[in-house]
Parts: sequence; C-alpha cells; structure tokens
Amino acid sequence: MGLDEIRKAVLESAETQAARVIQAAKKHAAEQVEREKALAKAEAERQYEAKARTIEDEYGRKLIQFKGAAGKRLLEKRNACLRDIFQRARQEIRAWPQETYADVMQRLIERAAGDTGGALRVHPEERGLFGRVLNELNRGRGAQAQLAIDEAHPLGEAGGFVFVSAAFEVDQTLDTILADIKHELTPMIAADLFADSMKEEA
Repeated sequence: MGLDEIRKAVLESAETQAARVIQAAKKHAAEQVEREKALAKAEAERQYEAKARTIEDEYGRKLIQFKGAAGKRLLEKRNACLRDIFQRARQEIRAWPQETYADVMQRLIERAAGDTGGALRVHPEERGLFGRVLNELNRGRGAQAQLAIDEAHPLGEAGGFVFVSAAFEVDQTLDTILADIKHELTPMIAADLFADSMKEEA
C-alpha cells in the first residue's frame, strides 16, 4: 500500500469518524434543545401558576376587604335607621293627646303596681298628669294599696315613670320601654328593612 492509499484511508476514516461525531453532536444538541424547551415550558407554567395564585390571593383579599367594608356600612345604615325609627316613635308618643297618654300610663301603672301600694317617680313636667291618674286609680284601691307621687326623687326626663314599693321597683320610663321593644323587635325590623340587601350580600 502506497503513501497515497494510506493517506486516503486515513482521510476516509477521519471523515467517517467526523461524520459520526457530528451526527452524535447534532443528536445531543437536539436532545439538549428539547430538554431546555421542556424546562423553559415548565418554568413558564410554574411562573404563570404562581402569578395566577398571587392575583387570585390578591383578589380574594380585596374581595374580603370590600365585603367587610360593605357589611360595616350596611350595619351602620341599619343601626342609623333603627335609631331613627325609635326616635320617631318616642317623638310620636310624646306628641299624643294628654288623654291618650294618660290612659296608657294608667294601664302601665296598674300592671306595674298590681295590688301593691307605692310611689311613682315622675318628671316635674308631668306631675299634674300623673297626679290625676293616681287620683282616679286610688278610688278603687284599698288603704294599703294607695299610690302617690315620690316628690323627693323626680325623674330627669319626661316620659313614663318608675314605680317604687317597699319590696321592688319597676322602671316604666319611655326610654326603658322603647329599649325593651327595640331589643325584642330589632331582628324582625332589620330583616324587613334590609331583606333585599341581605340577599344581595349573600
């Protein structure tokens, strides 16, 4: 074998080897590209999911804050409406004709005192009215069940009375009566007044 043939064989071997190396490199490069693409896709999906969760969490927080603020405003509105209702009720009762007011107070006194004697604490402004009511009531009551005005302890505000006996007291001032009614009826009134807004909230 001459030198040319040896050179030719070496070149052919080198070319064959180079072709194999290039083919292997191309295959490795293609596989690496696929791996990198898969990694990039996975990272992109991870970042997307993380950002989506962040957005969802932020939305959830803002929604909770909004609902909390809206609930607070609604509660304030309900309370203001209820205060207004009972304030108007108090004004209407105070504006009753004296005869109507006296009749109601007489029934309340009969219920509070029963057959027990005692004294009524009233506002000085209403002393005359209650004096007339008690005169009427005392006509039908025994000596031990007589009722009188407690001159020493007048109420600071007009509207109703406090009955005081030797054994017990009964507060029938207008503020106390309305507070009791408010406590009893507020859930029902609130439900009637705000039924639509409560449905919207839900």
